[in-house]
Amino acid sequence: MRAVLAVLFALVAVPTFGEEKANKAKKPEPKYEGKPLGYWVSQFLKGDTPEQRLPAVAALRSFGPDAAPALPTFTEMLLDHSEAYRLQVLSIVKEIGPAAKDVRPILLKMLKNKKTSPTQVVEALVAICPEPKDAVLALTPLLGDSALDCRHAVYQALCDIGPAAKDAIPAIRRFVIEQLTDNNPWFGFDLVPLRKLGPDVVPLLADVLDATSSGRHAVLDRLTEFGPKAAPAAPALSKLLKDENPHTRYRAAILLWKCAKDPSGVPVLAELLTQLPSVYFSSPIASVGPKDPTFLTFDAARELGEIGVKARAALPALRERVVTGLGAAVTSGARYGEQVADPELNALVMLGQAAEEAITKIEQGPKK
Repeated sequence: MRAVLAVLFALVAVPTFGEEKANKAKKPEPKYEGKPLGYWVSQFLKGDTPEQRLPAVAALRSFGPDAAPALPTFTEMLLDHSEAYRLQVLSIVKEIGPAAKDVRPILLKMLKNKKTSPTQVVEALVAICPEPKDAVLALTPLLGDSALDCRHAVYQALCDIGPAAKDAIPAIRRFVIEQLTDNNPWFGFDLVPLRKLGPDVVPLLADVLDATSSGRHAVLDRLTEFGPKAAPAAPALSKLLKDENPHTRYRAAILLWKCAKDPSGVPVLAELLTQLPSVYFSSPIASVGPKDPTFLTFDAARELGEIGVKARAALPALRERVVTGLGAAVTSGARYGEQVADPELNALVMLGQAAEEAITKIEQGPKK
């Protein structure tokens, strides 16, 4: 096999006399540590172990696009040998970049035979594409093939491309909803990469909210990151105001205001002044799986104050919390505003203070 590979390299890498003269006139022959490309290819071929090939790998990677003449040799290597061998060749192909675009059919074949780390193959596939749109065209069909093991790597790669992967969003949407609905909810699907796609992903996130409760708070996290650009998700958020989970209702109400300046969540926040927990509760039993965020009554009061004059409907509920806070301070024997030793009473006092501050902001309105 090595003899065959050496011959292949000789055929493609050794120029004719006329070609060599013309090339030298254009630019000096690239070298690494004083040795030309052919030397390092032969060193790579001689290595029997990954460790023995490592110096040659480093050298060949340093050539970048100038290693393109050796592509036929590398292509032959991609189909044979151990995975460690193939991974080293892939690392070289990635550095060659778009000059290695003819290797694409081989890379697609590697993804289908499932004998090589899909992440590395997908990264090589992206690296050899001249433009992001070319990578999107190559990767998007793979996302819909459930027989492939590379789909998570493809999903990550498309997200890494960023806003230029806009045309892949419909395929990403189908894949994300499939993963959230079919997988064990205790092993959460990673939605964080979606942020890299930019605001164009907001309709996808809204569809996920409508389709499943799995990964809901991760979706809300992504919408929060987009701020006002997440306004198109308002209809989906409005539906969550009736969710059975108080923390979900809280987040939906807050997001409606922050993303769309929609105060329809104010009555919900007023109700949550008594429905959310007043103190954090830590279970002595270690929980398994993803954790949902916890919000307190104090948070609801503070956010009502941030909404300001549009939260006037919550004033009666806030005033009740002020009275309750004063009563808790009296019961504890502490002055209003002082730290109370009892956690439950202290939470009521803090809520009363937050409610009082919220009332002031709501009644004063925006600063002029």
